[in-house]
Amino acid sequence: MLRHGSLTDNAAMYAVEVEIGPGDVYVNPMPMFHTAGCGMAVLGTLHARASTSPFSPSIPGSCSS
Repeated sequence: MLRHGSLTDNAAMYAVEVEIGPGDVYVNPMPMFHTAGCGMAVLGTLHARASTSPFSPSIPGSCSS
């Protein structure tokens, strides 16, 4: 089980590692039901004061060809 502090620490380290910064838009390819998708991608972008956008190839117009 991840504790709250561990989850937020992981998110902060993830944001630093992938170099997300204020004003950036991060396209999240990970499923939202998974720890990486929700815990790191969403919380990491929030920590970095950036925006997140879910990516789904099944949604028309969510990716450019």
